[in-house]
Amino acid sequence: MPLESVLKEIRKQSGYDVFYDSKIIPKEQRVDISLAHASLEEALRTVFKDVELVYKIEGKIISIRAKSRPGYLESLVARLQSFDVSGRVVDIQLRPLSGVTLRAENSNAGAVTDRNGRFLIKGINEGDILSFSYIGYQTVQIPARPDMGVIALQPATSKLDEIQVIAYGTTSRRLSTGNITTVKADDIEKQPVSNALLALQGTVPGMTVVQAGGFPGTGVTVRIQGQSSLTRGSDPLYVVDGIPYPSQTLPDSYSPQGGSGRADGGVSPSGASSTINLINPSDIESITILKDADATSIYGSRAAAGAILITTKKGKAGDTKVEANIQHGWARMNRRLELLNTAQYIELREEALKNDGLTAGPQDYDINGTWDRNRYTDWQDELLGNTAGYTDAQLGISGGTELTQFRISGGYNRQTTVYRDNYSDSKASISSVITNTSANRRFKTQLNLQYLRSITKLPTRELTSIAMRLPPNAPALYQPDGSLNWAGIESGGYTTSTWDNPLSYLLVKNQRTLGSLISSLSMSYKILEHLNLSSTFGYSNMDSDDLFTMPLTRVRPEYRSTTSRYATYGYGNQSTWQVEPQLDYHRTIGKGTLSVLVGATFLGRDMNKKETEGVGYASDDVLENMSAATALASYDYATIASRYKYSAIFSRVNYNWNDKYIVNATARRDGSSRFGPENLFNNFASVAGAWIFSNEKFVDELLPALSFGKLKVSYGTTGSDQIGDYQFMELLANSSYFTPYQQANALSILTLANRNLQWEETRKLSAGIDLGFFKDRILLNLNYYRNRSSNQLLDYNLPYTTGFGSVTQNMPATIQNSGWEISLNTVPVQNQQFSWKSNLNFTVAGNKLIRFDDLGQSSYATTYEVGQPLSFLRLYRYNGVDPTTGLFQFFDRNGNLTSNPLYIWYENHDAVEIVDLTPDFYGGFQNSFSYKGIQLDVLFQFTKQKGLDQNVAGFSPGSAYNGFAGGNQSVAILDRWKSPGDQGKHYQKVSSYYPSELYLASSAYGVSEGVVTDASYVRLKNISLSWSLPSMWLNKMRVNGLRIYTQGQNIFTITKFPGLDPETLSSTSLPPLRTITIGAQLTL
Repeated sequence: MPLESVLKEIRKQSGYDVFYDSKIIPKEQRVDISLAHASLEEALRTVFKDVELVYKIEGKIISIRAKSRPGYLESLVARLQSFDVSGRVVDIQLRPLSGVTLRAENSNAGAVTDRNGRFLIKGINEGDILSFSYIGYQTVQIPARPDMGVIALQPATSKLDEIQVIAYGTTSRRLSTGNITTVKADDIEKQPVSNALLALQGTVPGMTVVQAGGFPGTGVTVRIQGQSSLTRGSDPLYVVDGIPYPSQTLPDSYSPQGGSGRADGGVSPSGASSTINLINPSDIESITILKDADATSIYGSRAAAGAILITTKKGKAGDTKVEANIQHGWARMNRRLELLNTAQYIELREEALKNDGLTAGPQDYDINGTWDRNRYTDWQDELLGNTAGYTDAQLGISGGTELTQFRISGGYNRQTTVYRDNYSDSKASISSVITNTSANRRFKTQLNLQYLRSITKLPTRELTSIAMRLPPNAPALYQPDGSLNWAGIESGGYTTSTWDNPLSYLLVKNQRTLGSLISSLSMSYKILEHLNLSSTFGYSNMDSDDLFTMPLTRVRPEYRSTTSRYATYGYGNQSTWQVEPQLDYHRTIGKGTLSVLVGATFLGRDMNKKETEGVGYASDDVLENMSAATALASYDYATIASRYKYSAIFSRVNYNWNDKYIVNATARRDGSSRFGPENLFNNFASVAGAWIFSNEKFVDELLPALSFGKLKVSYGTTGSDQIGDYQFMELLANSSYFTPYQQANALSILTLANRNLQWEETRKLSAGIDLGFFKDRILLNLNYYRNRSSNQLLDYNLPYTTGFGSVTQNMPATIQNSGWEISLNTVPVQNQQFSWKSNLNFTVAGNKLIRFDDLGQSSYATTYEVGQPLSFLRLYRYNGVDPTTGLFQFFDRNGNLTSNPLYIWYENHDAVEIVDLTPDFYGGFQNSFSYKGIQLDVLFQFTKQKGLDQNVAGFSPGSAYNGFAGGNQSVAILDRWKSPGDQGKHYQKVSSYYPSELYLASSAYGVSEGVVTDASYVRLKNISLSWSLPSMWLNKMRVNGLRIYTQGQNIFTITKFPGLDPETLSSTSLPPLRTITIGAQLTL
């Protein structure tokens, strides 16, 4: 407001007269002031802090005059009268803080506190102000004096000043130049999940997290700012306490858990689950997602698809604290398909036979009277309707002194399934962290150890698809005596089973035992006050022990005499070691702070897996005993033996001038054993800058409501070596096509060599603005990104005359991912009793192929198209059902109607309609309400996307159930053609065996616009309600804290998607379950 108006208000409230010459106060002179219960002296000091005026109080009169500019002699005297300033900076527990930045407001003087928190600044003038800033703490400004004494910094209260973990260091959101998102332990612990990645769904802009299904330990696919490779790996780099961690487990050939995206070789077997399942979420302090080049380039070739940094909890100085947390819950399917009842199903089957001119045959058990035509079973309820269990128990002990801190914790988690049998995923973990600082505070060490053991017992066959297709009048599961019912019928002296009892699949044993060790030792030594030498030594080991047994009781009784029981035993191991020495230089130069980091990485990884199959067992009871087999065999397809080596040098230079202008540059040179001698090494770099314009005086005057403002931009390169090991080499394999020569197997060439393989490269451009309003109660973050990934690694198809199908090589293709990320954090209400905090994140993302030279002449001509997204589909234009013939009809490329359009692999094909399945936008909306000791947290996740309705397409409605197709159908099939003249029907006539014309039309429908549907959804992803007992009660109970809570996950979903789940876009796999738990947390 105008200065003159402020002076009038001071005169009015204080009763003092104010005298000044009107010429010394310009009409446009304004000040930003907000005071309450302040003294007159405090008010005047605040008003005149940043103006060229001085005041004097004499009696009841305030006189104001312009500041006099000192002459040469006066300036000389002032310099002679300057003094040195010293003191010590500590935290609220009086522990010294090393590395605190000090700056003098009216000069270029500055300093950084030493290892004991002490500082010395020379040549400070009288009346100068010292600013103390440190990441994670509030910045304070104190008038300078020779002996500053002890200054205690308070922990940061603004989200902008919270510590943010980055590659090889820490920063804050206020000072960061990169595009980074951090999720804290508080948000993770509110969700009943055993994989911490699932707690990130709907909370991180620019990142999608999709779980493969509803089994415990399910696979999880993570994509940061889109798909960066056409066919190779797009997994982010995972780093746990500074140690790289594999993104996927070794594959399990029989697991129903689903994949976790593409592995290094570009293929994710069904059992390659997420390794983050093997990290106890209760041990995690924070998860940081690095997205742009500024944040990821220093990781080089390992972070082209982004990086996820997991930081575990550490001990804190103070009294020993014991925390116990236990919760138990239940989970069920929260969505089902509406299927035909028995009468509708029998009508469908008989109509199909009639259309074919047939009658029910001897094997049409569902309609020929063998099965009860009046029986009805809801197979979704029968096979998938059980209640799964969820149990989680955690115990932690932490504490320590000023120099030594520790934390020891243990956990147990068990989840079951909605299937009838006692399937489960059980985990037990233990972790310990010890941190020590020497008495002279020069030497620091930290030892982290984490070990988790899991035992997973799951079926090998997904019963979801069976529940959808099984006829509603199929027989009962059990005989009266409790044995499995095979519904046998007598014929010619033999008993023939009329169905495969679905519970027989549950007799197959599939067990996987996984062990995961993550260990790291960090050591640092302060050589000089500004120079620090450190190194991290890491080792991780993951082993798997697999058992699969196929008993004779699984097969129909009449087949058992000609069937062999068998078992498979598998063992795998992948171990990683890493050494990273680093040298860090940090000091104040004028009003700026310079930080320089140089380091090196040496890494090795071994992967081994072998499966052995046994046959010839005398009984089902001995299938788990390998020595009981009469013959054993191992196969190349199930064998892995590889070694990966990696080395690099890296550096980072950061300069921060007066917390206004920040420049950050990184560089890295990588070497990977996955490339040939000609291309072993590659260089990656980035540069970024930020301008904190809210610290400019003119911005403060123009926008008084703006508490924070920052512009940032970055550009750089990252690479990818996610191509699998030995891809550049000529590989040999055992050949089973020839008779052994002299009792030795022959070797055949498996792949051709390509020693010219090069790195995929991604160039990332990012720009953003951060804004804070009303003392940071409103924080807005807006980012734009454009990532271009080139030199794509693909399998180039070869002529058959070469004897090989393809060879891996770099192709002149470029993918572009671009989009906008928005994050809005607000604190609408906050007082001593009630607070309301909200967080909205919103992402609009795009993906397309912008270059592929000679695409039309390549084998990928029908898969990709320049200018189109990677997930686009070429579909036929659907035009309903021909009312005369009852067949699906489509428009050909010339606009003529046909029921047999020209397939896509033909020239001038008819699939001319392009549909993009990439989400239009996605995000989440989180609210937290707190009243006294009660807290309510609610998270909604939303996605706008298209999907494919495959509930009818491909399932041959009208035909008998064969285990995968035919059988029961969605009620959508009721809208079908039945007789000539039927108008406006969506589905063609049905058949019991689908002759050529129906089959071709049905196949075309499955790749037409007719199956495209709105798959958008809004999901109540998480809700958590807790009550912390009042301190008065706690004192009587002699405990430090007691919290009682209930949590819910996947509570409900609002969607038009006709399938089971819009997240997985499937109706044949178990969807994510609705989970509700209750628990208590006790602190001693």
